[in-house]
Amino acid sequence: MRVLFIHILFFQLSFSAFCQTIDRSSLNTGGSSNNLSSGTISHTVGGLSISTGIGSSFILTQDFEQPDNKSLSTFNFPNAFSPNEDGVNDTWVVRFEEVYDDLNIQIINRWGDVMCEVNNYQSGDDIWNGQLNNSGPKSVDGTYFYLVESKSAGLKINGWLQIIR
Repeated sequence: MRVLFIHILFFQLSFSAFCQTIDRSSLNTGGSSNNLSSGTISHTVGGLSISTGIGSSFILTQDFEQPDNKSLSTFNFPNAFSPNEDGVNDTWVVRFEEVYDDLNIQIINRWGDVMCEVNNYQSGDDIWNGQLNNSGPKSVDGTYFYLVESKSAGLKINGWLQIIR
């Protein structure tokens, strides 16, 4: 699971005594907040906008878009392939937009055996042809699991795929 942190800076817009303190109970976005120190508020945002005010008087409204989580949004993980040598979907291929120097992919069967491992994978290359280490005996039809990892990018993705013969 990847966690996105969004930094929101609160400004005090009035110098009257009434607005010297922000009432933490007025944060109403479905998130949670903590008073970290005098004048500092930490707020976990549960929605896409935040309003901060005292009582019914709002002093700041900030709308924002959640940043893209590109590490997941640009990968295309097919969930099935058919290595039956008909020239269509004979290999499992992952495509992505970013460039990774150390993207490693493992295919694992349901007993935890590594069926195939590819280091320094580049988008569009064949990963697995349905054989043990791409040259051994054919793997049986069924569900397999993949682990995609890049230590330099802090990336770790897992999922499943199906062999259909």
